[in-house]
Amino acid sequence: MSENPSRRDVAHWAQRYLSGALAFDEFLELMPEDSNDEEIAELLDLIVHEPQKGGIFGAGPEEYAKHRGRIRALVDILTNESDSAF
Repeated sequence: MSENPSRRDVAHWAQRYLSGALAFDEFLELMPEDSNDEEIAELLDLIVHEPQKGGIFGAGPEEYAKHRGRIRALVDILTNESDSAF
């Protein structure tokens, strides 16, 4: 895991992971080990605990869309805010 990446870097890595350009393990290695930034921590938690889409034990379309929507919102926040915000 990385030491103190910028918020924009974290957002970029999340976008790459969500698009399939970055493997889950690679994404985790880039992420900070312990972030004091609540939005980075929430983003990491949402990605790590992302529900399976559909199926017997998976999330329904509405729940999955809500989960992905929050991830996208956090990526937008991290992309658009300066690193001095935390």
